[in-house]
Amino acid sequence: WLDSTLAEDDGLVKPYTPMTVEGNTVSVLGRRVLIGANGLPDSIQSQFSMEMTSISGARREILAAPISFVPVGKDPALRRWINGPLIFTKKAPGVVTWETQSTAGPLQLTLRGQMEFDGTIEYTLKLTSRQSVALDDVRLDIPVERGVAKYMLGMGRKGGLRPDALDWKWDVKNNQDGAWLGDVNAGLQFSLKDEKYVRPLNTNFYTLKPLVMP
Repeated sequence: WLDSTLAEDDGLVKPYTPMTVEGNTVSVLGRRVLIGANGLPDSIQSQFSMEMTSISGARREILAAPISFVPVGKDPALRRWINGPLIFTKKAPGVVTWETQSTAGPLQLTLRGQMEFDGTIEYTLKLTSRQSVALDDVRLDIPVERGVAKYMLGMGRKGGLRPDALDWKWDVKNNQDGAWLGDVNAGLQFSLKDEKYVRPLNTNFYTLKPLVMP
């Protein structure tokens, strides 16, 4: 991989196929994502066969419900986002980008998303408020279909069947910032980052450059 120029631009790496956009649906090889009015996925579908050797006509839904950004507080206005227009800012064979703004009471959420030809989606969300507001919590809900979420890897788990529940907290002693939930031919991996995120070094070099605590 030294001196390689692959993935330096918006082009493709074989054998991936060009991305397509139809309405708010972005498609890549074997998968498609319906972008909701808030800019987050409403639906993620996989068309890979159970053997992972071909693409079938059947689509397997990964999400049990749309992904949502949820502020929690006593103000009733916080329970309903008013979404602005969803604007696609780039449609290239290897990358698609979009942005939108939403408001809930005094809160404003600015979202920018980018999806690449291999299915990776990077999000930047900025939450601001026009005035002081009391919040009990701010969370990102990623509801995964129970039938899809058969196995789990990450956040302290080495793999195997998904547990019924998992309590987890950030700890810079461990290189843990996300997890994978899925089955053989469908799943979702997420990585949680803040504005100071720097990718840690791997394996035995981790202590030289550990995870930055969000």
